[in-house]
Amino acid sequence: MKVPVFYCQLEGAYLHFPRWADKWRPIRARLKFGQLFKPETIPDTEEQVIADIAGAIRIPDYEMRLPQVKRRFTGLASGIQKIIYRCPHCRHIESLKAVEPRSTNQVECQSCFATWEIDLGSRQGIQKP
Repeated sequence: MKVPVFYCQLEGAYLHFPRWADKWRPIRARLKFGQLFKPETIPDTEEQVIADIAGAIRIPDYEMRLPQVKRRFTGLASGIQKIIYRCPHCRHIESLKAVEPRSTNQVECQSCFATWEIDLGSRQGIQKP
């Protein structure tokens, strides 16, 4: 049809409220709009069009640079056992639990006692001895 193609990408929504979280996080979600194709630059193959659209609307949350937050947020590990069923260290099933008090933001395995810290970006924490 040779019409311009625009896209809309949602950034930050997953980190704003991850599926295991019990509360919202202070990360701004935003919509990013852009023009993908002009009428004269639309690729000839359907595969190329689909690949370009998929690249434009992919979710970049784990590549986002998070702002430096001056205050400490608590309870980031609360509910993590909803999606991680097995300890990454000893592989025991359903043994993970958020460490009390919740201000530690840590998860502990009740079987091998390995602990991990969950950070604001939900990235992999550091295993502590």
